[in-house]
Amino acid sequence: MISHGWPGLLSAYGQNPTAAVVIDDVPIGSSSGLQNGMLNPIDIDPSDLARIEVLKGPQGTLYGADSLGGLVKYVTVDPSTASRTGRAEVSGIDVPGGEVGYSVRGAVNVPLSDVLALRVSGFTRRDPGYVNNALSGQNNVDSANVSGGRAAALWRLMDNVSLKVSALIQQTDGNGFPYFNAQLSPNGTLQPTLGYLNFTAVPGSGAYSTQQQLYSARLDAKVAGLDLVSVTGYSIDKYSGKTDFGTGLGPYFVSPVNLNVVDLLSDLHYTTDKFSQELRVSSSVGPWLDWLVGGFYTHEKAPVGTSHDSLYNVDPATGTLGDAVFTTVTSPYTFSEEAIFADFTVHFTDRISVQLGGRESWNSQTYQQMETGAGVIDFYGQPSPYAEPTLHATGNAFTYLVTPQFKISPDVMAYARFATGYRIGGPNSAGLIYPNTPTAYKPDATTNYEIGIKGNYLEHRLSVDLAAYYINWHDFQLKVLQGCYDGFVTNAGDAKSEGVELSVQARPARGLTITAQGSYNDAQLTQNLPPTAAYLYAVAGEQLPYSIRWSGGLTANQDIPFCDTWTGFVGGGLTYVGSRYGDFASSATSPRAQIPGYTTLNLYTGVRHESWLVNLFINNAADKRGIVGIAAGELQIGNPGGYYGTVIPPRTVGLSVARNF
Repeated sequence: MISHGWPGLLSAYGQNPTAAVVIDDVPIGSSSGLQNGMLNPIDIDPSDLARIEVLKGPQGTLYGADSLGGLVKYVTVDPSTASRTGRAEVSGIDVPGGEVGYSVRGAVNVPLSDVLALRVSGFTRRDPGYVNNALSGQNNVDSANVSGGRAAALWRLMDNVSLKVSALIQQTDGNGFPYFNAQLSPNGTLQPTLGYLNFTAVPGSGAYSTQQQLYSARLDAKVAGLDLVSVTGYSIDKYSGKTDFGTGLGPYFVSPVNLNVVDLLSDLHYTTDKFSQELRVSSSVGPWLDWLVGGFYTHEKAPVGTSHDSLYNVDPATGTLGDAVFTTVTSPYTFSEEAIFADFTVHFTDRISVQLGGRESWNSQTYQQMETGAGVIDFYGQPSPYAEPTLHATGNAFTYLVTPQFKISPDVMAYARFATGYRIGGPNSAGLIYPNTPTAYKPDATTNYEIGIKGNYLEHRLSVDLAAYYINWHDFQLKVLQGCYDGFVTNAGDAKSEGVELSVQARPARGLTITAQGSYNDAQLTQNLPPTAAYLYAVAGEQLPYSIRWSGGLTANQDIPFCDTWTGFVGGGLTYVGSRYGDFASSATSPRAQIPGYTTLNLYTGVRHESWLVNLFINNAADKRGIVGIAAGELQIGNPGGYYGTVIPPRTVGLSVARNF
């Protein structure tokens, strides 16, 4: 795929997502940070997937949904009328010092006739925990149970018309996250205070539950030389989670003693219903022109009463909930978008072509909050219940791309890409009322420049993909915290992301494959943060939050045939993730958190047959403690003024056995 330019496009968590997720061309997940769009990314278990495509850079002219930074596309396995087939897999994993986990998966394809087929799959798994709550004495609190299934039917109504309908559901119930208590060293480096596998929080906090449901119908038809595709989708995305707020909100209550505020626990719930419809028509004009035009519509909402956040008094020793001090209910929340798009590829010769694409979109949002509880008078000076004003936001954008390609030879191709991207703005939830809080923020946009070359050499024993890119990020959106937890989103000026990516795959000997990839990315502010980004400080030249300057990996696999029908294999991979900064500092004199880099080693060996696959693996064989995330611990019990870090799993040993039939 010829699309790069995703790296570094992240300024803070809790905002509108920069990347889109689609399953069989159906967008899933909220488009807005108001409905947890970035904090609850879709994570579908790959139990019955044909492939996963990761497209970097703006994709709005190729897919109907907005996508400023990239797109993750899950492609499931289609039902087939050819034959009855199936697959079963069982695996077990062990985290020494932690828990034992497992997974069971199965899929079956059943032809019902020459024109009708059904495919059903399902799985259940236990993700083992390995982090302990030092306050409550609970061990392995980051474990999770995940299960789900999918059913799809494919009906070939006639030779040139087919209809596929499918239903997918996945449920995740987690007991917590892999946190550890941390402080900043004098130079700002994040350091654990209780070791990498221990943290302190109220018992029960960190527990979460997610559910994704997706129902879709896809109609493909060929009519009068035209290819028609209609994709209809309806999804339900649910999230609930408990977070220890400690005493962080206590100072905002006028009478914390009367409210018995000792420790607060947030009980957060989100539900997003999303409908989408996309229609595409494509064809070719001789050998010189391929064209596609389409329209897209989506509407999402939070059903009344389903999105709310309650702050409870909680006993920090037992986790027992007391009275609800404060409850925020979202009603209504709606988001809608309409778009038209077109894509043309002109083939000037059999070696030179140019792709041109454009998209015009319009969006609108409505949002309101209602507060209830004894603490409302302290926040707003108004009695409970208090209804905040209804907020509205609208926007529109035209995005486009130009991609010339030149085939240097049948196996080598050079290209350039110029593309623009767009992300919706939106209303700010008023939350805690502070002076000068903006009621809305504008869309942000990117302009992407990219050149690259990719090709196969030495009779396809060597493949090389090299790309260089520059991204100008204009009016980027930034989440600004006010006090300890609440905040707003504002537009914080301009930034850039530039770098180089290289991927090389070699087959130097029979059965041996070696792959190496590396990237350099410089993502930084090109302007000082403006006064509207109150409570944050950064100047031009500072790195964007969580952007990784250096990263790379090396993998090797050797096949070892040892009889006519069985083949052994052995391999492994090294992955390096460089150091990066956390969120911007709160003032010119405050330190900014630095997250150290880490390297992991994964090893595996096994055998495969026409119908059997046995795989023994060791992930993180060197048992490294890689930090992947950071959040302010603030005033949580046992972690005053500190941070929470998120750590990768320790050394994990597993065995899987799969059989096709």
